[in-house]
Amino acid sequence: YFDFEIADIPVSGQSVQIVLAQFAPIPERPVYRKLLNGEWRNFEETSEDSLMSAPGAEGFCPPPGDGAYEDGLVPGYWCVQLTLQDGGPNDADGEANGRVVDPGGVGSLSAVSAKSTSGSGSTSGIFLLLLAPLMLLRRRRLAAKAGRCLLGLVIVFTTFFSRAETPFEPTWIFGAQLLLVEGDESGDQLNAQIDNLGLDAEATSQDKHRMGWSVFAGYEFLPGIAAELGYVDLGDAEVRFEGFAADIETFLRDVEDVKAQSASGVTAAASARFPLSENWGGKVRAGAFFWSSDIDLDGGSASRDFSESGTDPFLGVQLTRSLSSALDVGIGWNYYPVDDSKLESVSLELLYRM
Repeated sequence: YFDFEIADIPVSGQSVQIVLAQFAPIPERPVYRKLLNGEWRNFEETSEDSLMSAPGAEGFCPPPGDGAYEDGLVPGYWCVQLTLQDGGPNDADGEANGRVVDPGGVGSLSAVSAKSTSGSGSTSGIFLLLLAPLMLLRRRRLAAKAGRCLLGLVIVFTTFFSRAETPFEPTWIFGAQLLLVEGDESGDQLNAQIDNLGLDAEATSQDKHRMGWSVFAGYEFLPGIAAELGYVDLGDAEVRFEGFAADIETFLRDVEDVKAQSASGVTAAASARFPLSENWGGKVRAGAFFWSSDIDLDGGSASRDFSESGTDPFLGVQLTRSLSSALDVGIGWNYYPVDDSKLESVSLELLYRM
């Protein structure tokens, strides 16, 4: 590594060139690293700052600006030419003051391995099941949004699905679903994102399918028409990365947006059921999903954690069978367009009326 200063630059903000004769040939998978404000970073190439190399020989290099220099760092070459702008992104003092400060040097990318997990976090499903009613009560702004959503959906469903029947008594309903969830991110899409970031890595494995669950409670105030509040957990989605990087902290920061999306959160919905035969029926459920997602990036010696949240619509359709006057089972399909991802699930539902 070299620590040098170039002083007395005639014009502040001007770019200058310097050649560094290396003490060893440039290694495989090379990178030029700089110490800026106490943090190691990669050399940033711009229209004014560039990185070149030439074959040369041990202890001998062509002068700055010579035609022997090629773009980038070429493994096996002995000479490195830096073009640095006074006050530019690679000037350690950060000021256009006629002086360039550059502590840094050539290094080699190391093999890195990391895992990205997106989902509801490590809290157990049973614990969330018990806390769901409290979450609805404590998140008042969320409850207000859910109430407005429910009111609009109830009006729409009542208009299109209500029907006159013999005397009807409003009914409370309680249900649970087991979900087989599938995301829409393919390995090719994830690797395309990695390539666009200019990283020497690939997504080595991805879990597109996982198990999820949901619980809900509702009130059927008209024949077949109900308002529902619930909680959905779409499971944990995982992507593993293998590649090369200057350091694991930088790699984790670069790949934080490359993930398989998943989420959990509160749902507000209206549902409408209609008979198909004596024991069989259909059901449509539509509403809003107030979701959040915890993203955990684990690189072994380093990690990053952050959260995302949003509100998106969701839709479900089901085929149901009555086992008794109080108990139904059903199989269905649910669609959750979470953020920019499209999550689908096949559901197995158990519903109880009281």
